[in-house]
Amino acid sequence: MITIDVIGRYFFNKPISGSFELTELGSAILVFFALAITHKYKEHNAIGFIVDKLSHKARNIIEGIIELFISVVLFYEFDYFH
Repeated sequence: MITIDVIGRYFFNKPISGSFELTELGSAILVFFALAITHKYKEHNAIGFIVDKLSHKARNIIEGIIELFISVVLFYEFDYFH
């Protein structure tokens, strides 16, 4: 999108209308989807000095709270763009 917009502006003096907004929204969506995929595959970099000392049940509760928070953020973000 950005490349085509720059080429259109430079050679034809006709930029794509709304290309900045589309690029900005696309970047925001990319960040939130990357967060969801990283969480799904458990590829986070984490410092586990507190959570590792908790019981298995407490760890599951904390993980559930984190997943609920991420779900709320993603649903809010999805609703924001519609």
